[in-house]
Amino acid sequence: MLSFEENVYVLSMLVISVTILVKNYRQRNPLEFWSPLTVISLIYFYYVLVGPLLAIRNNETYFRFIDHREYVVYAWRISFIGLIGIISGFTLGRKKTIYNHVESEIHSEKDNVKKNGFRLFLIGLLGLTIFSGLGGVINKVSFWDINAFARPGYEGAFRNYFLHAIDFFIPAIVILFIYVIKRKFSVFWFLVFLFLALAVYTKEGFRWRYVVLGLSLMITYYCVVHKKPGLILITVIIISGIAFMGFLGLTRNYGRGLDLTSITGKSNTEIFLEGFGESSIFMTTGLLVKDVPELFDHINFDPLIQTIAMPVPRMIWPGKPSGDYIEIYENLYGSKQFGYGTAVINFGEYYLSFGYIGVFVGGFLIGFFYRKIWDWFRRRPNDEAAIAFYAIAISYLYVIISRGYLPQVTMLFFFAVFPAYIIYWLNRNRSTAESSPTFR
Repeated sequence: MLSFEENVYVLSMLVISVTILVKNYRQRNPLEFWSPLTVISLIYFYYVLVGPLLAIRNNETYFRFIDHREYVVYAWRISFIGLIGIISGFTLGRKKTIYNHVESEIHSEKDNVKKNGFRLFLIGLLGLTIFSGLGGVINKVSFWDINAFARPGYEGAFRNYFLHAIDFFIPAIVILFIYVIKRKFSVFWFLVFLFLALAVYTKEGFRWRYVVLGLSLMITYYCVVHKKPGLILITVIIISGIAFMGFLGLTRNYGRGLDLTSITGKSNTEIFLEGFGESSIFMTTGLLVKDVPELFDHINFDPLIQTIAMPVPRMIWPGKPSGDYIEIYENLYGSKQFGYGTAVINFGEYYLSFGYIGVFVGGFLIGFFYRKIWDWFRRRPNDEAAIAFYAIAISYLYVIISRGYLPQVTMLFFFAVFPAYIIYWLNRNRSTAESSPTFR
């Protein structure tokens, strides 16, 4: 049973999310369905509503030696405040100018966009080779662990930069996919690139890359053909996606690929329900809100300071901020031993910084930023590079909301999302760009 306060938050967020989805789906222009608020509503359904409710219903709120049932209300509270902040920022970020029709104002040089997408994939592959060595690359492009290949890779100050070059695969594949849809790029080579990317991402074991890449490809397809999926297809995609998340959650083995023995004896229902396993992150967020500032002080601007400092390697700046405030997440369970790997949603980090005001302001800034991206895209719906950037940017909302560690979220944004905008900027038609602002 839910308490009165919990019912208020759950029903309010449910009504808001359903209203947004229905309203956007019924828009005459099919592109309007792919508003950032649509993606945010779907993420809320998965992370904030269905996952926690299933955990409560199935008595699965006990983990890390603590029953989190009493803390869920705190997580729902900041999620509700954050959602109001997002909608406020999205609404107030709208420019007063009304466009009578949607028209592409700046066209990218199409051939150059395709070439740069191909080059970006090669850059990512080169970065992986430098990081892992040639033998390490052979190991990583298999779905299972092949210990026969050594990994004599680069060990210098910029090592992590070469590792994250694999995130370039996301914008590269999305861009090339556009030309596959338009029959201007080989399907065979696209599938080869896609296979290599999925093999590497499987070996690394982080599900967010699968989510962002898969969602980006789907959004890209419908933006290119100017359609929206039918309700039955949407249902099939969602159920399949959750089941796949469950499969990856059970079989992934960080840095070593898939361990299929871990699903031996598991029913299809158990694998599907495992797809909601990240509801534990949501419940941990409630525990954080309960303990701050009672046991832990607010950290104020620490996330922003450490985000600014993060690009500089520690070998170059030994005294740079360490980003150790995430140890607070682990210490929620008494020690690093019991709390290792603990994470919270983004609103948990905002609360840790400035309390409930921080949650609202953080949500407001997300809404405002994505409103600008949305309005920018609506003026360029036929531009290949703009489509790629927009599709990846709104898919990346999954990472922004699901992980409360601003330095990492920001760094990954510049590797996985921003390259698509760089390609757009480099290849825009300069004859019209001078009289046309980049963002509205």
